[in-house]
Amino acid sequence: VLNDLNCGQGALNCDRGGPEPRNNHIVPCYNAERTLCDIFRIDAEMQEKRFAVKQYLNGKKNLPRLMEYAKILQVEKKIRQYMEVLL
Repeated sequence: VLNDLNCGQGALNCDRGGPEPRNNHIVPCYNAERTLCDIFRIDAEMQEKRFAVKQYLNGKKNLPRLMEYAKILQVEKKIRQYMEVLL
């Protein structure tokens, strides 16, 4: 079950170079959909929202996942209104 803490959470394996396993580090991160929801959660400036949405729409997007996360994170109405204007 997804909740507002774990939706969109992932990890990257970052290699710092060198042959030893200790040079690899796991770095926690969020996917694009979660990041976009967070931008709307913090009430970022309109210019920042516009830039983030355009970048998202120009890249690899998963709109059903975005709307699922938006509902969980309680920004569904904000994102839906914004997307309707752009799409």
